[in-house]
Amino acid sequence: EPVVPLDDVLPLLRETPGALSWGIYTLTAAVNFLSVDCKIVHGQVCTSTVFVDQGMDWKLGGFEVLTEAAKADASYFRSAREVLPKRYQSPELARDNMET
Repeated sequence: EPVVPLDDVLPLLRETPGALSWGIYTLTAAVNFLSVDCKIVHGQVCTSTVFVDQGMDWKLGGFEVLTEAAKADASYFRSAREVLPKRYQSPELARDNMET
């Protein structure tokens, strides 16, 4: 199904708070499903990995650094750091201080 990057439709979504709230809800449901039910870490949830279809439903993409939660150690996050844009990195990840 055709989708567009979230960044392309975000200005339109800001005009309809209900659509924005629904999108955030569905995105958190997807991340919850991956984390809790599947026990995997997405690793790069950010606007560049979220897409919107014609019905304005949000879709999560960007599964390049997906890993099992048990394997998400400091070395995993260091390698994911290369993929995740700096503005979306946690302070620990940006400082390369994942041990604390």
